[in-house]
Amino acid sequence: MATPQKTVLITGCTPGGIGHSLALTLSRPPYSYQVFATARTTSSLAALADIPNITPLELDVNDSASIAQLKSTIAAATSGRLDYLINNAGRNYTVPALEVDPAEAKAVFATNVVAVMELCTAFAPLLISTARSTPAPSLPARALSLVNSLTLGFFPFGSASPRPAIIQIGSLAALMPYAFGSVYNASKAALHSYSDTLRLELAPFGVDVVTIVTGGVRSNIARVERHLRSDSLYSAIENYYESRQTHSQLVGIESRLYAERVAKQVTKRNRADRLWEGGKIGMAWFAITFLPRSVLAQWMAREFGLAKLARLQRRKVR
Repeated sequence: MATPQKTVLITGCTPGGIGHSLALTLSRPPYSYQVFATARTTSSLAALADIPNITPLELDVNDSASIAQLKSTIAAATSGRLDYLINNAGRNYTVPALEVDPAEAKAVFATNVVAVMELCTAFAPLLISTARSTPAPSLPARALSLVNSLTLGFFPFGSASPRPAIIQIGSLAALMPYAFGSVYNASKAALHSYSDTLRLELAPFGVDVVTIVTGGVRSNIARVERHLRSDSLYSAIENYYESRQTHSQLVGIESRLYAERVAKQVTKRNRADRLWEGGKIGMAWFAITFLPRSVLAQWMAREFGLAKLARLQRRKVR
């Protein structure tokens, strides 16, 4: 009996980004999955229109009606099944914490957190339907899968049958005080926390939830250029602020390479609950795991001019 073609829904697939690269990677051998690639407008997906195994679809992640329509379309195309939901669509916002625009902050959380919640709720029935037809792993395989989780996916073991999964594109920013990114950092921390709880609650139904802790990736997420307010407390280090906006691009790996690594990890029969990929990711994992948080804070202060600003402030009060 032929194995049915696996299906994957990916949000945020505009050219130049992580979603676009994931769509291309998963549509090609050795995967050859049926990929439903989405963006706010299908015109932005023109580059994917003629790629075998890719179906471009319109989706506004912040519109409940759009999500419902997408669910109906995919359910009809797959007989109500789905193997992977990859929540990649996201919104960046790089400003000092004291200069946050409440409307912008709400928009970031709407896209990075609330929309993900709504998508998970909408597509969980399709993932569960797939899980019910997937053989359960043996006890030894489950034990080896636990070992894999404890080793963060760096040392894969076992051969349990792969289960359908929700893949959350998280961020290192959720785990460290990435200067001038308080709102984005907080939204990703919320995503990580939501995903940890969702993982627990979906486990009885045979659906995994995997969070990708993403380091630097060269993509279009930093395409918006921002400026400090005229009365900003950080005007003296504005050059550091400007360089911070493109920092992830400078230390990042190509989105194609990131997609290849992520695809290889998330499609393994045994995968960790949390995977680490992106530029400088090994160094970041070590620092977050073993070093005091104060060391990370000191490094951020030096890297983004806050240590310099502190020296300038001390001189003013002398």
